[in-house]
Amino acid sequence: SLVINFYLSKKWSLSQASHAFILNKIHDNELLVPFLNEYCNKAPFYLCQFKDSLPWDLIWDMKSPITNSGDWNLHKSEDEHLIKEIVFSRNYGPLFVLKSIQQTFKQLFKFNTGDAPNGEMINPPLIEIRKYMPSERKEFLAAHQFNHLLDFEFLNTIQIIIVYLALCILTLPFVINTIEWDYRIKQGILLLAVFEISNAFICSTFSTVLDRYQSRVIWLIPFFATIILLQLVLKYWETQNNFSKQELSSFKNTSE
Repeated sequence: SLVINFYLSKKWSLSQASHAFILNKIHDNELLVPFLNEYCNKAPFYLCQFKDSLPWDLIWDMKSPITNSGDWNLHKSEDEHLIKEIVFSRNYGPLFVLKSIQQTFKQLFKFNTGDAPNGEMINPPLIEIRKYMPSERKEFLAAHQFNHLLDFEFLNTIQIIIVYLALCILTLPFVINTIEWDYRIKQGILLLAVFEISNAFICSTFSTVLDRYQSRVIWLIPFFATIILLQLVLKYWETQNNFSKQELSSFKNTSE
């Protein structure tokens, strides 16, 4: 990402359009229009003239004043200034933080498979697919997932059951004290928890709550649970072997 952005713009940056996504998130949190209603008389932002007709999606809707120009960066400096004014304001900043916390918990438990676009290729990013990858357009439009012909209900049901069972297994090293657990197991579980929460926070705060954001990392929970189950099996075999050796030693002593 850094290299591509430098090649295209001659500037080092992780994202050239992060301001558009954050502003869209603020609007999604229902904070943008109230802020504009309150502050347009004091600071005439360019969005003030559109505040009564803003579409719900500022990024992909062609009626959005951010998108209809064809360049998200056209008002980048003003968008960034507007974001700072809202996020650090006394009235709207705490509301933004509260919304972020609420949506982080919502994102944590939203991880279904099958999150994909559908419909005609008349809106971004489908326009870009039609424009820059015309040879792939026919296959893309005919894809089962695009046309919602794939049934993910059974898969998602199984996935939910596995994830919640795995979460229960992850608690075992903290509740079962009769087994000498490897300290790295507990450290790994804690790091996993931090990672999953961080992923949910970043995605829900700076973009929106979508299944695909959490589903791409949710597999780590069953993976760690499998490691714990293997540890239990190894501990059981070790205990059984030690018991068998003790029995054999006791039998030999008795025979002598």
